[in-house]
Amino acid sequence: MLLHSIIHELGTNTVDNTIWQLRSKLEPDPKRPTYIKTVFRVGYKIER
Repeated sequence: MLLHSIIHELGTNTVDNTIWQLRSKLEPDPKRPTYIKTVFRVGYKIER
């Protein structure tokens, strides 16, 4: 049970970290994204 909790905790920010890495490489200003938008309580969307 403890191992499951540790693995779950490690994976909770995987998507957020990946999006952050993509934004830092693709966006002119990662703090004000224009291509990869966050949709509150839904996820992310990609815009042109």
